[in-house]
Amino acid sequence: MHPGLLIGRLHTLRKKGMDFNMIGVCVVGSGRAGMIHARNFAANVPGAKLIAMVDPVEDVARAACKELEIDKSYSSYEQALENKDIDAYIVVSPTKFHMQTVKDLASAGKHVLCE
Repeated sequence: MHPGLLIGRLHTLRKKGMDFNMIGVCVVGSGRAGMIHARNFAANVPGAKLIAMVDPVEDVARAACKELEIDKSYSSYEQALENKDIDAYIVVSPTKFHMQTVKDLASAGKHVLCE
């Protein structure tokens, strides 16, 4: 889900007096684009909380988590799907992996933004 759409959705819910929880976000891919999205969600998106990072290179995922001050890193999105606190995924892995990743996340009932 695009950060702007997410903010708009949260504002709409607030105006309607609806109760909602923070939306847990996971970024799949810790490269340049992934870190741009992760930094934005970690600091600038009201109502959203960056929960985890996914990268097949575990040291890269851990380094991203350290910078972002979050605890959860995974080496695959399949592992991250086991975390029930994650509602939405930002997919910024290499393009050749997008189709299967997005299909699997959507089939699991998750919101997805694919870069």
